[in-house]
Amino acid sequence: MSEPAERPTPASVLFAAGVVYTAMAAAALLWLWGRDRLQQLPLRAVGEHGLPAAAGLGLATGVGAALLLALASRRSAGLARCEGRIAAMLGPLSEGQVVALATTAAIAEELFFRLAVLDAIGPLLAVACYAALNTGPGFWPWLPVAMLFAGAATALMQAGFGLLSATTAHALVNYLVLRRILPT
Repeated sequence: MSEPAERPTPASVLFAAGVVYTAMAAAALLWLWGRDRLQQLPLRAVGEHGLPAAAGLGLATGVGAALLLALASRRSAGLARCEGRIAAMLGPLSEGQVVALATTAAIAEELFFRLAVLDAIGPLLAVACYAALNTGPGFWPWLPVAMLFAGAATALMQAGFGLLSATTAHALVNYLVLRRILPT
C-alpha cells in the first residue's frame, strides 16, 4: 500500500500560484500586444466613471458576491465539497499569504479574462471561457458560481467601471472566501 501524498507546504502552493498567475498575466499582455491592443490597458484600467466609482462598486460587488457564496455553500452540499477540496489543497495560510494569493489571482485573471479575452472574443465567450477554466472534474457544482461571477465582472467592465472594479471585486471575493474556508 502506498503512503498518502504529503500536503504541499504553503510556500510551495504560493510559488506554484505565482508561476501560474505570472504566466497568465504575461499571456494577457502578450495577446494584447500581438493584436496591437495594448493601449486597452491604460484605457480600461479605471474606467470612464472614475476611481471612487470603480473602487466603490468593486468593493460592493465583492462583498455581495462573497456573502451570496457563503449562503449558497451552506445550502449546497456540492459547493461545500468544492470549498472543502480547495481548503484541503491550500491548507492553512497566514494572513499575508491569503492576501498575496487573493490579490495575485485577481490581478492575473482579470487582466486575462476581462481585458485580453473580452477584447478578443466578446462578453459571452469571455464568460464561458472563465467558467470553463474555473471548473472541471470534481468542481462541476462550481460552474454556476464561476458563470455568475464572470458575468458580474464582465458587466462591470462593459458598463465602464474598468479593471479596477472587476479586480477589486475578485480580490475581495477571493480573500473573504479563503478566510472563511481555510483552517487557521
